[in-house]
Amino acid sequence: MKHYFKYNDGYINIDEENLYLTNTGNWQETKELLEKTSQTAAKNRKKINNKKSFFIIFYIAVLAFISYFVDIERFLYTAAILGVGLFFLFTYFRKDFGVQYKIPLSKIERIEALQDNVLKITFKNAFDNSDIEILKGIDKKGSIFLLGLNVL
Repeated sequence: MKHYFKYNDGYINIDEENLYLTNTGNWQETKELLEKTSQTAAKNRKKINNKKSFFIIFYIAVLAFISYFVDIERFLYTAAILGVGLFFLFTYFRKDFGVQYKIPLSKIERIEALQDNVLKITFKNAFDNSDIEILKGIDKKGSIFLLGLNVL
């Protein structure tokens, strides 16, 4: 049994033993994933913050460069257009901002629907502490499958 589903920030891969949260949905990526710990959570936050920082620094650098060549009216117009372009670029790369770790199916306590295509997974992390993950934008097929999993 191997399944994968899209959600807003990446992919959910599921095999016989684990549920994996990945960026690409590639099964090769799942082999290196560890269970959620404070270290893996910090690594995920650092990766996400670095990528967000890149987008912000890029935007500011381009605006600073353009400010030397245009007057204030054109600068504001250009800043707005670049902002919209940055938004679309961010949306295109959104999957790179997702967390990456695995959750053993045996450690999942509960999967519940919070809204349409939003699921809350309650599980035990690597230290057997209760933890949650909220997944937004799961496709319909994925929501039905995950809600139908027999956990604990």
